[in-house]
Amino acid sequence: MSFFMLDMGSKIYGDCLLVHRAGKIILIDGGHPGDEKPRGASEPSIPDQLKIIFGKNAPFDIDLLIVTHCHLDHIGCLPQLVADGTIRVRTALLADPDLGMPRSHVDSSVDAVTNALVRGLREESRAELPPDELRQFLADAATIEDLYREMLRSLAASGARVIKYTGLTAEIKALEAEFATFSLQVLGPTKAHLELCRDAILASDKSASDAITQLRNTDLVSGLDSTQLYRLLAAGPTGPVNFSDDLQSFMDAGGNGAAINNQSIVLKIVDGNSMLLTGDMQLEAAGVGGLSQEMTALLKVIKSAGPYKFVKAPHHAASNGMGEKLLKILGAVDTIGISTGRQDPGHPHPKVLALLQARKEELSWVRTDKNGLVQVVMDNDEVRVRVTSGKLDDASLNARDDGIPGATVEPPGQPPQSPVLPPRSSTAPEPPRPLTPQVQSSMAEPGIVEVTAKIPAHLSRVTITVEIGSFQPTTTPVPPRQLANDHEPDFALPDRLPRLMFVTNSQRLGQNIGSAATGATIAAARQAGHNIVDLADGSSPGADAVRRKLVLAPETAGVVIVGGYDVVPAERYDTLPPGLRARVSQRALNSEPDNFIVWSDQIYGDSDGDGLANVPVSRVPDGGSADLVRVALTAPQLERTGGPFGIRNAHRPFADRIFQEHLRADPPMYRSQPVAHQTLSQRELDADMIYVMLHGSDGDASRFWGEDENSGMLEAMHVGQIPNPCGATIFSGCCWGALTVRDRASRFRDRDTMRPLQPRDSLALSFLAAGARAFVGCTGAHYSPLDGDMDYFGAPMHDAFWKYLKQGQAPSKALHSAKVDYLANMPHRRTVVEEQAIEHKILRQFTCLGLGW
Repeated sequence: MSFFMLDMGSKIYGDCLLVHRAGKIILIDGGHPGDEKPRGASEPSIPDQLKIIFGKNAPFDIDLLIVTHCHLDHIGCLPQLVADGTIRVRTALLADPDLGMPRSHVDSSVDAVTNALVRGLREESRAELPPDELRQFLADAATIEDLYREMLRSLAASGARVIKYTGLTAEIKALEAEFATFSLQVLGPTKAHLELCRDAILASDKSASDAITQLRNTDLVSGLDSTQLYRLLAAGPTGPVNFSDDLQSFMDAGGNGAAINNQSIVLKIVDGNSMLLTGDMQLEAAGVGGLSQEMTALLKVIKSAGPYKFVKAPHHAASNGMGEKLLKILGAVDTIGISTGRQDPGHPHPKVLALLQARKEELSWVRTDKNGLVQVVMDNDEVRVRVTSGKLDDASLNARDDGIPGATVEPPGQPPQSPVLPPRSSTAPEPPRPLTPQVQSSMAEPGIVEVTAKIPAHLSRVTITVEIGSFQPTTTPVPPRQLANDHEPDFALPDRLPRLMFVTNSQRLGQNIGSAATGATIAAARQAGHNIVDLADGSSPGADAVRRKLVLAPETAGVVIVGGYDVVPAERYDTLPPGLRARVSQRALNSEPDNFIVWSDQIYGDSDGDGLANVPVSRVPDGGSADLVRVALTAPQLERTGGPFGIRNAHRPFADRIFQEHLRADPPMYRSQPVAHQTLSQRELDADMIYVMLHGSDGDASRFWGEDENSGMLEAMHVGQIPNPCGATIFSGCCWGALTVRDRASRFRDRDTMRPLQPRDSLALSFLAAGARAFVGCTGAHYSPLDGDMDYFGAPMHDAFWKYLKQGQAPSKALHSAKVDYLANMPHRRTVVEEQAIEHKILRQFTCLGLGW
């Protein structure tokens, strides 16, 4: 049997263990969030290390996945590895989130800052982290529950058998029988043990929420950001500050990490000799009131299941995990494994290292923080340890600025080298020369390799070792199924783009523009280094899938949706909060053209679920045209000689100031009337920035209208006037100017068939088909200021967009920034409830069509 402890890198804490025996694989825990990516040549990712262990590229087939408990440094990157198919799981034994992440009124009654702090305080303290790392930790803590619960759903949807651990049930006994190859035994904890810890988590969450609220209302800490508040709560004040008794008591308690630690699944695995795997169970000092009886019972079970040749030190060798008491219970142990990251002075704890050093004649130890990727081989009565760096039995203390061990990931295309096997002592016997097995390439079951060996007749017992890194037979690969993203790109995205996330549904987009064009589109985005979210698998709602990816890719500058509403559905969004809708008169609701309900894409940029996009979102509607998609995605920033262009209704004078301040002081915007489509030429529209403040209609999107002297409708522009190529950024204050389907959101029902527009039907789509960089406009009826200071309703949104665009922001980003400004200043001195409702609609209905970058 081979057992691996993976290198946890420079982040503190962390477990990721792998056990291999007789062709079966158990993977236990998943390190830290983000460990799916390498942090340099000397700090390999978990997939890099799995490649070394398996001797092949992903996907990696896992017979049993175990998550011991609901902490960040154990769930880690597993949600991402499951989501992107890096690991394929047959059976999963998972810490139950309802026990380890119990939900209470705290989750729904607090704001985002308090919620992130409460969840951060569930974890082991990170108070010593630098500000950037601490900020990332709080972001990870705020989202890990959603990612973990989604992972459980994804595993079940993929056909994996999912067991949520709720104690020593009949289902656990059946699982043990299924994995008899490992002599797997789940030693605990019991249901009562788990529920005591759950209650402690709930109580601590409530105390944390109360403490945070009280602290944020204290003048002494006004102006502190979330990282500074976390440090204060987790580590206490650094100077003489007088807080209330209950607040000081909470700070002294230091969070509720112990309760979650003590829910860890404890395992025994046997291969002639026994191995004890403890998760973060605080076997030396529980730290949870009322748990002593259950912990005493668990220790008795652990003792009776011994002795053990190898023990994974509980809780990263913290002093509350391992000490004199536990070592006495365990008895004679050959080797202790310590899994943790580097740069953590508290793990292994100095007391634990001193304890091991005092017993160095009796036992040995190995540490991932000093030895990198570790392999432990249980063979007969012997434990053999291979390490990738450092030396065994290293008792040196960790430090915050510790260097990185010399382990390196093998370069692509080269077979991984086996870890070095340091001798246990100078008198250790040389292992017998292994027999050479004849490996047959036929595989009766996935992941099973038949091995035969010729055994000399005089030997009564031999051990055949098949190294996991080289057990792959030579086989003829099965040609992969041709998917939309298997195509080669036939065009390239602009070089200027930041890191974006492209969202589409390749199956639906293929139905609209053809599979070849769809494949080329996805390939172009992937070749340019952007993230791709393909919703074609239907494993989860589109917004949830995008949110998971956004959380895992915080470097994403924006989301670009490729395809119309029939490819990636827009949200039918009620722009009025329930309390405000209840206050608006029924007459106003009935007279509002959209009933304040509009089409919105903001959900695809909402990474924290608060209803507001955290990153800019743009959409390239396909319009049934592969050429439109290609042209819109490759829209260049063309040099124009004609300067900006603007046209407005005769009765919308507020637009003059915005045009003159941001685009061109003289001559002013065109007015309609007198300007009509007959007098407007393509040459005048051949501009780099176009500002349009005309009338629009959901019944005819192919033209915009002005007004004659009698306030009658006067056609001002139509699709036939769009210059080609275009390359402009267009901002439109026209009603329904950015509507790309034939139905308003308020009139569309789930049973209805989506009816997308084509370029000939829409000015917006015609601009995109001609190469416009972006078309920003409304999906509902627009409102303009008519009197007073003219700085309310649509005007502040128009003003802020052009301001940010002129400052150099891309159109999608400029619209996002304008919305942030608009929200900060709502309701722009409006006191009438119906006018406040209009402001909410303005905030939500503007959208960016086209690439926008």
